[in-house]
Amino acid sequence: MRTVLQQDRFLRSDEEWKTLSRTAAVVVKRLKYVEIPRAVDTAEAADGGDPVHRYVYGESESAWSRRQRVLNMHMSLFETVRKRLAFTIDRGDAMVSCLPPGKQPPEKGAAYILSAIMKFAERSLSALAPKENKKRYNEFVGKYRAAMKEAFGGNDGELQMVNLSALCTHPSKQRRGYGTALVKFITDKADALACPTYLCSSNIDNTTFYEQCGFITVAKFTLGDTNPAWHAPPVLVLMMMRPYVPEHTDEKN
Repeated sequence: MRTVLQQDRFLRSDEEWKTLSRTAAVVVKRLKYVEIPRAVDTAEAADGGDPVHRYVYGESESAWSRRQRVLNMHMSLFETVRKRLAFTIDRGDAMVSCLPPGKQPPEKGAAYILSAIMKFAERSLSALAPKENKKRYNEFVGKYRAAMKEAFGGNDGELQMVNLSALCTHPSKQRRGYGTALVKFITDKADALACPTYLCSSNIDNTTFYEQCGFITVAKFTLGDTNPAWHAPPVLVLMMMRPYVPEHTDEKN
């Protein structure tokens, strides 16, 4: 029951957090369907140099593979927006997504059917990926889950923690505090639920930024270290966690 109440508060807290977001230097809003293409462009522009991205998709990704991946990204983000778990600054120029603590309640009716269709479409697209790409992606998923077990004792959706993911800012809008504002928006929500926040950092160049936001490294793993087809140095991935800050906890919760 506590988990359901936490999720309900997390999803219904727009008005509750509107004043907070507007008193900051930037305004955080929920991402809208119409803003998805812009948000995908932002992710593409920001992730071009991401080490995990380069490892999974290769340094010379084919045009077909890129179109397939971008379409998959649109569908994935559509689901996140539908569930009201994606947030943005400047209508898609910066964004972040999250998962509330614990298992989400099962969807019913039309929502269940739509979710099933989207999952089937995503799986179908993923099945068309080149064999080496699928191998590398499965390597990432397997090592990610092992690191989750090591650090937290469970997987996404099983923890009394808030997951922060897909944080990105378009290169033309960086150095404006957008990333910091989005992280704070999510961690403040987590604090209100007395929950820690965790994330997977695919680029060690971002470590200092996350540490400044209160995150610490709790586990790590490498990609490509046993793959004979990968000739670059292994890619280091960090699991990071930020403990909740009690003074931000909503006493009504």
